[in-house]
Amino acid sequence: MMMNTKANPISGKPSNSKLYTQENNPMSLNPDDYTDAKYHDPAHPFCIGCGKFASELEEFIDAAEANDMLSAEHYVRAEEGTYNRENGHFLCTPCYVKAGMPSGPRGWTAP
Repeated sequence: MMMNTKANPISGKPSNSKLYTQENNPMSLNPDDYTDAKYHDPAHPFCIGCGKFASELEEFIDAAEANDMLSAEHYVRAEEGTYNRENGHFLCTPCYVKAGMPSGPRGWTAP
């Protein structure tokens, strides 16, 4: 894992946040295996850790129902902190933990 050597924009001190890139992504899935457009559609959020869509994950199905949201996809787009609005990628909770719970001064979104 690479450590972020950039200064924190608020404190000015070096940040110890973990940065994950294509090269050092800790997840078991190879991004090259997911070149089909359906894996990069923000309307259908996709966990890059386990390879499941939000609609296949009980965690998000239950959360959507409990919060009176239309669907698991809607819940992820509205509430999931790791959700990348550009490509629809995110990490479900078990995959986020497996990845070492990446964070940063401005949050962290899946690549």
